[in-house]
Amino acid sequence: GHLLFIRRRTLFAQPFDAERLESSGEAVRVAEDVAAFWNGEVGVFGVSTDGVLAYLDSADRPRVQLTWLDRAGRRLGTLGEPERYFQISLSPDGRRVVSGVRDSRGRDLWVIDVARGVASRATNDPRDESDAVWSPDSPELLFAMRSNGGPHLFRPGLGGSASATPVPETPGAQSPADWAAHG
Repeated sequence: GHLLFIRRRTLFAQPFDAERLESSGEAVRVAEDVAAFWNGEVGVFGVSTDGVLAYLDSADRPRVQLTWLDRAGRRLGTLGEPERYFQISLSPDGRRVVSGVRDSRGRDLWVIDVARGVASRATNDPRDESDAVWSPDSPELLFAMRSNGGPHLFRPGLGGSASATPVPETPGAQSPADWAAHG
């Protein structure tokens, strides 16, 4: 009889009539600092039919080691240092990896040079950045950054050359999924 949803990493429960598809009453806080993805809009939680709630605390996100595997699943080596990576993407030329990394300030994008195993910050903004995709020829990124109430598209100046610049906006929230081969 309740609808659970997340808002700014807080999990809420609100009375909900599934027959009429209507909510009623006030939403009640259930848990704070719940892990989320897609710019904080999708919480990492679940509820069983008998009412048991399970969720991942945002501080509990484990540090993981990026690992190269062959097609048979055999370990070939590692890349970079263990970190709280999310949304990992290998560049089309195979020379760099971009990933979001969470720290005390929020989420920023980091690029790892595959040959050297060295990571460098691609974004340095207090707003959360996510959903990075590579351009078809690999030198550029397109990503979503929470700005003016919703995620909008930006292109960073890689290598510290410039700050992120917005892509001309269209109505609604924006998150890239891919970059077409023709650009």
